[in-house]
Amino acid sequence: MTDLSYDQAGHLARRMGFGSPSDEINHLVSLGREQAVDSFVNFDQVDNSQLDSLIRRSFDFSNPYNFSRFNIAELERWWFTRMIYTARPFEEKMTLFWHNHFATAVSKVADLLMYLQNQTLRANALARFDDLLLKVAQDPAMLVWLDGATSVKGQPNENFARELQELCALGITDPVTGLPNYTEMDVM
Repeated sequence: MTDLSYDQAGHLARRMGFGSPSDEINHLVSLGREQAVDSFVNFDQVDNSQLDSLIRRSFDFSNPYNFSRFNIAELERWWFTRMIYTARPFEEKMTLFWHNHFATAVSKVADLLMYLQNQTLRANALARFDDLLLKVAQDPAMLVWLDGATSVKGQPNENFARELQELCALGITDPVTGLPNYTEMDVM
């Protein structure tokens, strides 16, 4: 077992989550480096039932058309609650990372679709990138965000294909060779 100092454990907690109180940092120190990292990465093995119970008591999203309970302010409060009280901070950190990577926003996308996208990103937080990308490409929030509704047979909207490849997956050019990463034919 490789030792883990208090400072290193604190750094790990900030990088793989949102920081931790001193008792949790001390617990990470007691685990050692490998087990401490595993405790973050293998979050599906961590009991998160306290958070699930808190969410059930605090939020009623059973009817997305009840705008007094299901609105952007409540969705933001729901997600902040998840980030603050989770026993799986790396899961929430990766959900936030993917939300920033696959940038969508309520300025164009309905609250319900943003909520569903958040659930998709969380469920696939550590999935293989190509699997995650396929889920995002099928996600209603992303389809709305990239104007999929304007795409019709014979006149496809190329914005979706272009942006997904350029911004989310490949980038415009290879950083080493400078050659294009995709062609117009790939977009079509």
